[in-house]
Amino acid sequence: MIRGTTAQFKFKLPYPMNELSWATIEFWQPNNPSNLLPITKRLVHCDSSDDSKELCVSLTAEETSRFSEKYKAKVQLRAQHITNGTVFGSRPEVVTVYPMSDSILEENPSMP
Repeated sequence: MIRGTTAQFKFKLPYPMNELSWATIEFWQPNNPSNLLPITKRLVHCDSSDDSKELCVSLTAEETSRFSEKYKAKVQLRAQHITNGTVFGSRPEVVTVYPMSDSILEENPSMP
């Protein structure tokens, strides 16, 4: 992911997304002392894709700017199937954080 940009993440699911009772996705960065991390997203923050067994979630530009390019970030999903109650999860995925110049991060092209 690139700091200061919107980043989308996709997770393969063992069940269709509409069969989940809940889902939690957590983004964190070991060694980053920021009190703005971790970032937690819930099922209501997620979107489906063309594949019903795929879940998509995004971090906003403001959220990605909380991460440091000095460390790898991690993301992990945990969810529950609504019918059989099975709770499942993903292994933590390592995410490379690419830098964005602070001067361009602070620039707002919509402002004159």
